[in-house]
Amino acid sequence: MKWSVWTTAAAVWLAVGTSAVACTLPVYRYALEKWQRDRYRIDVFHRGPLKEADVERLKALVDRSVAVLGDVPAAIEAGPAQPAGVGQTANISLRFVNVSKELPAPVRALWRAQKKATLPWVVVRYPRAARMVHPVYAGPLGKFDGETFVDSPARQRAAERILEGDAVVWMLLECGDEKKNEAAAAVVEQTLAADQEERRLAAGEVEEGEVPPATFALVRVDRGDAREVPFATTLIKSHPHVMRHLREPIVFALFAKCRVYTALAGDGIEPESIRAANEFLTSPCACVIKEENPGIDLVVQADWTRMVSLGIEEDAPVPTLTSPAARIQESETARNQATDAFPAEVAPVVAATATGSGSLVRNAMLTVAGALALVGAATAMLLKRRGDLA
Repeated sequence: MKWSVWTTAAAVWLAVGTSAVACTLPVYRYALEKWQRDRYRIDVFHRGPLKEADVERLKALVDRSVAVLGDVPAAIEAGPAQPAGVGQTANISLRFVNVSKELPAPVRALWRAQKKATLPWVVVRYPRAARMVHPVYAGPLGKFDGETFVDSPARQRAAERILEGDAVVWMLLECGDEKKNEAAAAVVEQTLAADQEERRLAAGEVEEGEVPPATFALVRVDRGDAREVPFATTLIKSHPHVMRHLREPIVFALFAKCRVYTALAGDGIEPESIRAANEFLTSPCACVIKEENPGIDLVVQADWTRMVSLGIEEDAPVPTLTSPAARIQESETARNQATDAFPAEVAPVVAATATGSGSLVRNAMLTVAGALALVGAATAMLLKRRGDLA
């Protein structure tokens, strides 16, 4: 059988095309069902036994942590176990660090970076995948409320809407100006209602087993509510550009297990930007590894096992993440659960703010470039072979 240049090209493009359409689930559904939550890292630096009041402050974190690591104080080890129910842990890892003992180099560096620290001292960092250089919180344990850091009414409302099937939940972080708050809420609500109705009309009647048209929701957050302060702080610091607009309302697009995709502030809260975010999160998933998609997971305690799987047919399973980076991530996750120390730190790089579907475009361009390179190489080899035979 003769293997021509065109046969080679067709084979390459067929492979590329197959991989491109292998996953038809929308981004938000694939992320909700397949992506594991990234953990926030909480270090409690102390020297010797903790006071009873300090132990009480930490109980909420101990009970809800995915993992409790390090030099755990005896008072906590001996205390009554009150673990959260199935699926109810928050995406946090808690580590106790006794500074009177020899510390691993990364932990020692983190401790030395604290300025004017008074023990016990708490440092809360974003997940490593977020690559955020600044902490969520760094300060005395006495001023850190573990209960409100882990949970709040607004987060519960957002998680509930996602579990009920909403594709994107827009969180409106209100400012002190009621007029501005109402104006921002009106823009978001009207845009979401119009977008949702257009999708419903375009989809027509949904057959059994099909993914229904995407729906959206708005949840308002009172920035002055003490129960929401840690959540508001985490949101704002996750997108540093909005810190210039703290006197304006700010909206954040949440999807999957409460992962924030993008943030809009003040005059930037406009229909075009809202629709662009909705379009990206409801477009077919490119099945790339999680770190190649924009967004940062938020700390949320919710029973994600309640979610109803939609759009996955038994004869068309969702592709698994088999890239080397994905395998490394899985290995690190397993190692984290079996060790008493966090993995080595990555170089701190402030995450860029996502404002569109740049990740998908980049991946598509890389795919096309790779395919062209393969076709070019195959063509050169065949032409050389023909020259040799001539």
